Amino acid sequence: MKKVAMIIIVVLLVALFSGCGGGGGNSGGGTGGIKIPGVLEIKAELSGSQITNLHLTIEDLANVQIATTDIAIDPNGFGKARFSQIGQRILKIEAKNANGLAISFKNISVNIPSGLATEIDLTNKWNDLISEIHEGVPDLELTSIPERYYGGNLVGKVAGGNPSEFGTVTYTRTSDGWSIKPSPEIPMASIATNGVWSCRIDTGGLDTTATEILTYLVRQSDKDKIPIVSGGAKPILPFALGYEHAWRK
Repeated sequence: MKKVAMIIIVVLLVALFSGCGGGGGNSGGGTGGIKIPGVLEIKAELSGSQITNLHLTIEDLANVQIATTDIAIDPNGFGKARFSQIGQRILKIEAKNANGLAISFKNISVNIPSGLATEIDLTNKWNDLISEIHEGVPDLELTSIPERYYGGNLVGKVAGGNPSEFGTVTYTRTSDGWSIKPSPEIPMASIATNGVWSCRIDTGGLDTTATEILTYLVRQSDKDKIPIVSGGAKPILPFALGYEHAWRK
């Protein structure tokens, strides 16, 4: 989160909560929703007291109003509101003075999928409201796990974020220890535009006897940090965004 010297700081938190995304196991995915920290930057020659409230309206893509509220700003410069919405939404935000005059106005179109926490910084430049969107940690899920002794591909899905920026790293455990899959030469599986990914975990030897699977979600930029393990101890990836662990039947 950026730290900027402000004359007045208004933190507007709007949480549109849905259920958690993803499957079972330990995952680093966030809850569905959106939170908006808002920051007002007031010109030195103007009084911050001119801004008395923020008016927030949520609409769908057909411009049908779903919810609206006036968010009062207390003497310390804070306001808060909550809604229950997910999906493609248009947020309309007005900064008003005591006479109800909208000093600043901005429309922001955001998609709020389940399993993704999204942060938006709002910086009010008095005549314009600038938005900066930061996507939160995507949700990782294992959707198809091949049974022991039969072989096959591990399949999963990542919800939220830009798939091209992430990849999955999978390890399996046999009696020899943990090994990266499908091979040391191919340590990361790419994620398709629809969020689906697959990894060949049975490549020979004792692979079909593997009892455990451990998949990490990592950034493509961290590919060089991936531990290449072949029959070793359980790998730990401190830079991973999340992980899923599963036992094979």
